[in-house]
Amino acid sequence: MQKFSLYLIKEPIADQYYHKSDILYHFLRRYSSSVEDEVYLKQFHFITESMLTNELILFIQQQYPDHSVRVSPNELYINFPDNQFKMTVQPRECIIEGSSLHEVEKTIFEHLRFFYSSFFVINRASQQFGWLSPQQKSLMI
Repeated sequence: MQKFSLYLIKEPIADQYYHKSDILYHFLRRYSSSVEDEVYLKQFHFITESMLTNELILFIQQQYPDHSVRVSPNELYINFPDNQFKMTVQPRECIIEGSSLHEVEKTIFEHLRFFYSSFFVINRASQQFGWLSPQQKSLMI
C-alpha cells in the first residue's frame, strides 16, 4: 500500500507557490519531522486550511453509492473486488492509502478535484509531489 499526504493550501499561498511546488514540498517534509517546533507549526498553520472532515468523507462516500464503503470517525474505507482504499482525515492533513498512484488517482483524486482546487499531494514513500488540480487561469481583458 502506498500512502499519500494531502494538504489543503490556502488560495493566496497556492497562487504564489503554484510553480514553486518544490519549496512547498521541502517545507511540508521538514514540518512533518519537526511538528514540535513552534515556528514550523505557525508556518504550517499559515499556509494550510483546516479540512472539513465530515464533509470531505461524506463527499467521497457519495461518489460510491454501489460499493462497500465503511465510515468510522475521521476514516473512510472503500472496498472494491481487487482493491481497498483508506482515507484518514485530520484537521490539516488527509492520509490516503491505496495500492498504487494510478488506483488512488482514479478512485479518490479524480473526485477531490471537484471538492476544492488547492490540494497539494505528497507520496510519502518517494519524492513525488504536486498539485492535485491545476489552478484556474484568470482571464484579463
